[in-house]
Amino acid sequence: MLDEASARLGTRLGNYALKEIIGRGGMGVVYRASNIYLRKPAAVKVLYRHLFDQPGAKARFLREAQAACSVEHPNIVGVTDFGEAPDGTVYLVMAEAHGLGLDLVLEREGTLPLFRAIGIMSQIVHALSAVHAHGIVHHDIKPENIMLARRSGRRELVRHLREDDAYGDRVEPEECFDLVTILDFGAARTLQPDFQAMDDQTRIFGTPAYMAPETVQSGYADARSDVYSVGILFYEMLTGQVPFEGETPADTLRMQISQAPQPPRERNPNVEITEEAERVILRTLEKDPSRRQASMDALWADLQHSYGTMHWNRPDQTLESDIEFKSLRAPGQKPPEPLRRRSQLTLEFPLPGQTSTVKSAGPLLLTRRKSDKFKAVVDPENDPTPPPTRSPDFGSLAKAR
Repeated sequence: MLDEASARLGTRLGNYALKEIIGRGGMGVVYRASNIYLRKPAAVKVLYRHLFDQPGAKARFLREAQAACSVEHPNIVGVTDFGEAPDGTVYLVMAEAHGLGLDLVLEREGTLPLFRAIGIMSQIVHALSAVHAHGIVHHDIKPENIMLARRSGRRELVRHLREDDAYGDRVEPEECFDLVTILDFGAARTLQPDFQAMDDQTRIFGTPAYMAPETVQSGYADARSDVYSVGILFYEMLTGQVPFEGETPADTLRMQISQAPQPPRERNPNVEITEEAERVILRTLEKDPSRRQASMDALWADLQHSYGTMHWNRPDQTLESDIEFKSLRAPGQKPPEPLRRRSQLTLEFPLPGQTSTVKSAGPLLLTRRKSDKFKAVVDPENDPTPPPTRSPDFGSLAKAR
């Protein structure tokens, strides 16, 4: 007998034909769909029918749509529409996210190399920083809500090598990287003063293995609660296990409140975890929110010191979440504008191809040549040195007359 979700396959919901089930969450099922008029692919999330009459369920579903569409970010799935069918079915339409869930990646690979894990983490925390800037807490960060799509790499990788007690670096091009998309804002909440008015079931909505202690105890959640969840995600990527997992969900929640995490390098000594990476993880998992990183930006800064035997090298050290979009320099980019120095100090430096130096007491324009060396050009408009005097050319004056 077909279940409710499977029975919808091949049917139409609004302007969308439901073709395939691609995911199931705590509030609804996600279908791969297509706009019947524009023939454009999309993902449609449908609220479970048994939640139709549950108090607050439809409102929470609407909040998910509002939260997801309020933040435009390359690492966050975009919500394009929301609707309610005549039979009461509530649904939201999202841009189709390509790739594989982090949960399936970890199930297949067990653990991820430190370099790859930091790359994924950097994109997650950058995206959540944008979410928090809009006054929203995601509140349900877990592997199932992280989509990874492999993309061609364009960075320069530096691998530290050790051979016969000698150290060296090997530079190699990046073959590919993971482009992150954060899904499912179903548990998201706004940081408004009246959020405590939610019912008890709403206040503990989330996944026990990734839930912050303050949320377990009182339902409270802020940006630092997402920091805690992201820290568990980092722990899991490196060790293959979550730090707290009881026999029952209630046991897991009690462990979140009272049990200290086993240091990740003890949990899995067979993988590369630097001391700094471990320090970052343990700080994110502090029971007291005030002892964690205060923001996603602070966590991102800590991550940049956590690399081990491999790191990436690029002149402009921008956020890794931008690597597929705005921060990669296109070939043949326009060179920077000349740097105008208005100092009256005497400057001395060799000209290209010469061993002698040029001195000038006036303002200089420093322009970069293709050879990456500088040449000096005295700025005539601002040069306080008077021009050299010379005798007038009487022959030229006669011709002019």
